[in-house]
Formats: sequence, structure tokens, C-alpha cells
Amino acid sequence: MDDDEFRAAAGDVIDYIIGYQRRIRERAPLPAVTPGYLRHLVPAEAPEQPDSWADVLADMERVIQPGMTHWHSPQFHAFCPLANSPPALLAEMLAHGLSCVGLNWEAAPACLELEMLVLEWVAKLLQLPDAFMTRTGTGGGVITGSATEGVLVTVIAARERALARLRAADPELDETVARGRLVAFTSCQANPAIQRAAATAEVRLRALPTDSECSWRGDTLRQAVEEELAAGNVPIYVVATLGTTSTCAFDRLDELGAVCRQHEMWLHVDAAYAGAALICPEYRHLLQCGVQDVTSFSFNAHKWLLVNFDCGLLWVRDASQLAEANRIDAPYLDTAETTLPNFRNWSLALGRRFRALKLWFVLRLYGVSGLQEYIRGHVQLARQFEELVRRDERFELAAPVSMGVVCFRLRGAGNAATAELLRRVSEARRVYMVKTELPTGQLAARFVVVSRVTTDRDIAVSWEEIRRHADAALSGAAADSDRPPAVQPTGHVETCTCTTKRNGFMTDKTVSERWRMLMLLHKVGYRGH
Repeated sequence: MDDDEFRAAAGDVIDYIIGYQRRIRERAPLPAVTPGYLRHLVPAEAPEQPDSWADVLADMERVIQPGMTHWHSPQFHAFCPLANSPPALLAEMLAHGLSCVGLNWEAAPACLELEMLVLEWVAKLLQLPDAFMTRTGTGGGVITGSATEGVLVTVIAARERALARLRAADPELDETVARGRLVAFTSCQANPAIQRAAATAEVRLRALPTDSECSWRGDTLRQAVEEELAAGNVPIYVVATLGTTSTCAFDRLDELGAVCRQHEMWLHVDAAYAGAALICPEYRHLLQCGVQDVTSFSFNAHKWLLVNFDCGLLWVRDASQLAEANRIDAPYLDTAETTLPNFRNWSLALGRRFRALKLWFVLRLYGVSGLQEYIRGHVQLARQFEELVRRDERFELAAPVSMGVVCFRLRGAGNAATAELLRRVSEARRVYMVKTELPTGQLAARFVVVSRVTTDRDIAVSWEEIRRHADAALSGAAADSDRPPAVQPTGHVETCTCTTKRNGFMTDKTVSERWRMLMLLHKVGYRGH
């Protein structure tokens, strides 16, 4: 492909993206394909001779689009927002055109220095303390792949900090024994990926119960810390959530921070979705109430800040602890003497893409006011949906409405009616939602305002589709309750021995044999397919 061909093809791609986004409402949010569909549409081997550009572009509709779940459809209300905007798309094109790898300052000075700049811009919008700024404090910010990566690198830093303290107190320390005494804490409503991060760092994690509104409280943490201390263990790390995945609940940061300060634990705040809302003055108190005790803070700009995936943002109060714990060094990585950070030691990857460029473009081309208006618009649309739920006596809210998340359920028939509603809505493919389970055991439908282009009319369309299935779901659940229970096939063995399971992962009470097997496979290096 020469320059002229590339210019023409690039124009085709821009036109295709614009056309796709303009006509997104014409596509059902869920695809109609079955697993393995794509193999029937493409050859079994790569082409010996080049295909034409026209054929490749045509296959976007023939091969790719039939298998796409359309996250940017205004009728897609599952999971969380996945940011998408023209400024970010343009920046991605430029970043890939420049094609640098920011593994140290000399490899890409602009890549590193722009990352420092935009992270400081956002930190000021969040009103993080000066300690979190590279120029004015001991800390700083870095772009990661996701909030999960932020948890992983900070729990590793907390682990190494704790082991250093134990070594200083006992020069004869058996490090293997000491590692087994380390313990971290989060809530049962925290994202399950936090458990994966802790397991990868080989730090035991306790998932503790929340209050009736799904918020984690200080007294619950204090009791668990005291239990661990009495058993001779070492509490080192706490993950508080601002905007939980299930219901967008906010943990009581002021109470948790006081416990962390008392016991010198690392307090990490995971605000993957809701963190972007903290650029709005009316929501900053959710962080400011306990920010003085926060050790690290992260959120995903690629969720609610109009920056295309991936763009996780992480700030730490003491960058030296993060860098020492995650250091990657080799002679060929030596760089010119500089006081600037080496971000390869602040995150997992050695090679780093120019992700700061898209954040810079978005901040400049939308401005702070434009981003605030966008977030407030989503919150208002969620309030509109909340009002529609309240007006229909067949439905009830399952949890307090928060940000752009509304959890609701059908009244009566227990969980069966809500499960049947979700099944019917998904099978119709006109609206897509997912379920969640509350600490009470109640099942709820989880409605999230996701798309950048969602309007009042789109909310009304989605609600009418949901209402259309309500009576049938209630009738179907009632009919199912009259049927005799299914007989378990002989030979079935349930290996999970845990007595409580919340939000998709096991809580503190017990550990299943399946989880033990996964940990064993992890230790021997098995990574699956």
C-alpha cells in the first residue's frame, strides 16, 4: 500500500466509522451469531497473494459486524461505559502513526513528559493533595492498562514495604513464613478482578461484608484487622471502592482511612467507573472526605472520560515505593541522567504506548466544562430511568440509584421473575442489560447509561422494551414455581465448599477446592490457553 492508496483507504475508514456511529440505532445491541460463527466465513489459511483493499473493507460487514456486540448503541445498558470520541480516535491514529515505545526518556521524551503533564492536569481536577504531583510532591501519576493493573502494582508495593519493615525488626526473618502472614482487605462488593490481582501478588485477600446500602464501613474493617493481629498476621493493604461494579455504591472512605492510619496500612482507592465524576465539584466530597489517608488512587479514563480504551490512570503518594517494588532494569535500558520518572517501573509493561496523546486531545477539545456536561448528562438520564421504574407498580428499585447506574427488579416471585425478565429481554436483542446479586441475595437487573449518544428518547425506547416483557416474565416465573424441582444427574460432584458467594467471587468464610487448584496452577506457571 503506497501513500496514495493509504490516503484513499484512510478516507474509507473514517467514512465507515462515521457511518457506523450515525446509524448505530439501526443495529441490535446483541449479535445473533452462535459460538464459532466466524470460521465458516473465512478461509482456513492466510492468503498466498494479497487481497484487495475493497474486499478487506467489505468483510467488515460480512465477517466482523455480524459478531459485534455494539457497546455504543443507546440500547446497550450492560457493564459500564466504554468511552469513545472523535478526539480520542484521531489521537489514536496519530499515536500509531508515530509508533514509539516509551520504555525510557530517550526512547520517547514526548511520550513520557506528556504523560506526566496530563496526569497532573487530571489530578488537579480531582483536587488530589500536592503529594500526588510529580513536580510538587513525592508521588505522581501514570497511565496503566486498567484499574486492575493499578491494584496489582500497588499491592506488590505494599507487600514489599511490609516485608522491609519485618526484616528491619527481625534480621533473621524467614521470608517465606512472613509472606504467608500478610493479609489484605476489600469488600464483598468490590470488583472480582481485585481478587485476581491479590492472588497474582500472592497476598491473601479477605472480602468483608457491607452495610444495607452496599457500602463498606470502618467498624467492619477494624474488627477484621483485630482478628488478623490476634492470629499473628500482618494487615498491609486495603482496597476501598468509590462506585462499586454492582450498584455504584461508595465505601466510607473517612472511616476506612482512619483504620488504615491507625494500623499503617496502604489504602488504595479503586474508582474505575465513578472516578471520572469527581471532576465535577458536586461529587468531589466522595473522595475529599478521606483523601488525607489515601496512599494510591485509580480510575479508568476509558470508562467515563471519553478516552478510548485503554487508559487507566493511577496516582501514588510515594512514587519511590512503587518504583522500587516494580523495578525493571537491564544495561540496554540505561538512559541519560534525569530527575524524570521511568514509568516502566511504575506499571507492568516494559513497552509503553503513547496513550497520553488521546487523553491530551480529549482534555483540550472538550475542555473541563464539556466533560462535566457529559457526565452530568448521563446522571440525569439515569434519574429519568429511575422515575420510570418508580411509576410502574410492577417494578421496584433494588438499591439506591448512583451516578449512571440503576438496579431494579420485578416485584413478587422472588428472583425468578427478574431472571425471566432479563432472559426475555436478552433473547429479543433490542436492549442489553446484565444481572447483579445484592448482599441480601436478591437478584437485580442492572441498567447503566453507556453510550455517548444516548438521549431522553433512547431511555424511553429501552424502558418500553423492558416493560413489554414484564407481564410475561411474571407469568413465566409463576409457572416455573409450580413445576417439580429438576433431578440432579447422578455422578455430579459440586467441588465448591464455600458457604457464601457475593458479587461473583468468594467471601471470607471459606475457600473452595477449585480456588485452591487455581492457586496451585498459578504457582507452577500454568496460564491456560
